[in-house]
Amino acid sequence: MSDGMSTSTKKILWTYIGTAVSMSSNFLILPFIFKYLNTQEIGFWYILLSINGLVSLFDFGFDPSFARNIAYVWSGAQTLLRKGANEVSGDKGTNFFLLGRIIASARYIYMLLSVLATLLIAILGTVYVSRVVFPTLSGEWYYASWVVFCCSMFINLYYGYMSALLRGTGKIVEVNKSMVLARTIQLSVTIILLIFHAGFIAPVLGLLFYGISYRQFCRAFFFSDKRIKANIIALKRKIEINEIKSVLLTIWPNSWRDGLVSLSNYVVTQGTSLIAGAFMPLGQVGVYSLGVQFASSLTVGANAVSNAVHPYVQSAFVKRDFEGMGISVARTTKLYTLTTIIGSFVVYFAVFPVLHFFKHSSTPSLALFSMLMLYYFLFYLQSSFAAYIADMNEIPYMKSFVITSVIFLLISPISLSLSGGNAEIFVVVAVVCQLVYNNWKWPMFFINKIGIKLTDFFKLMLNSGIRLTK
Repeated sequence: MSDGMSTSTKKILWTYIGTAVSMSSNFLILPFIFKYLNTQEIGFWYILLSINGLVSLFDFGFDPSFARNIAYVWSGAQTLLRKGANEVSGDKGTNFFLLGRIIASARYIYMLLSVLATLLIAILGTVYVSRVVFPTLSGEWYYASWVVFCCSMFINLYYGYMSALLRGTGKIVEVNKSMVLARTIQLSVTIILLIFHAGFIAPVLGLLFYGISYRQFCRAFFFSDKRIKANIIALKRKIEINEIKSVLLTIWPNSWRDGLVSLSNYVVTQGTSLIAGAFMPLGQVGVYSLGVQFASSLTVGANAVSNAVHPYVQSAFVKRDFEGMGISVARTTKLYTLTTIIGSFVVYFAVFPVLHFFKHSSTPSLALFSMLMLYYFLFYLQSSFAAYIADMNEIPYMKSFVITSVIFLLISPISLSLSGGNAEIFVVVAVVCQLVYNNWKWPMFFINKIGIKLTDFFKLMLNSGIRLTK
């Protein structure tokens, strides 16, 4: 019986569609936000978005850990290991009793995380908005909006494990369908309420409806699976606390490493604009941030294909199909590279001229944009290979990612200060920090781990099509 872990063209297309819809949704509501909200309300909305962006950090690595261990069990693994995974030979089938323990453990840990995170945000966040926002925007609707936002954060974090269930069982199409449907609901609720003059609470309710609908769509898709229905008794049996403890102790060593990696990645990507803002003139910060926005969006969008291939790589690993892993990753890398190159040309020679027409000196120079594209391309390339290594239930790159982010935090302010806030030098420093080790180390680590020569890997990239599994 097929476990559904192979990567099809349909999965790739839906991954791109889901990524595009998710990345564009906030841009699509901007015209309505600008039309129906005043300047202070817009500022409050961006503060809420910034706080909402911290939700992924509260996850602290449990999401990828649960997804990958679910993939191992779905592919036939009968036990969980702290490092690696037992080889699966033949068609052993899914151990639904073990899968049930993982689901119960995920539900338990996400309840704890969501309660702690919501309490933290409710206390510290309330102090912050009381001092920064409420003196300007006072009224019951603004207080109610803050309460609704805190509820939204709780729901988004608590039901986060539902998307891990779909990804772990190879249901990439269903994950992205859920994303598209939920974003459509968010946009509809926000726009309709704004048109009917609901005021500031409109986009906040839209965010709440997104969280609820996304998780419910994921849940519906997961439990509609025929194999899940046939084994629902095993999945929903009463799980003892010692069973949950056993699962959590097994996945924790890699979860906290995943969490530190996420924090480090935040520093060297989104954190660069915050650092630049302290040393560059405001106008230059705007130009730099625009370049960062397009460079990061392009590479994140191009790299979306790797999200579709992870279930296959995880399944191939427990079956020790290293050849299949190599072919899949090589083709994914080829598609990522081609998409990034094409997208770069389109942005610089088609999009930037339009922006320049409306506002002169608002777009980055060719030199700055090229360096930003190089930095983000190499960064997300190394991150992809790090994720493929994690698919084998190892996180050996944690220390180097953390050390690099610390070095960047120490060196980048010095470089900006000595260069008078020169953006190009700032990006060169960022490139060098990663190029010294991480950019080459982790792709080579993965290639050596699966027993393929570097020259053979490049041959797979050059000679293969875009079908991502053998």
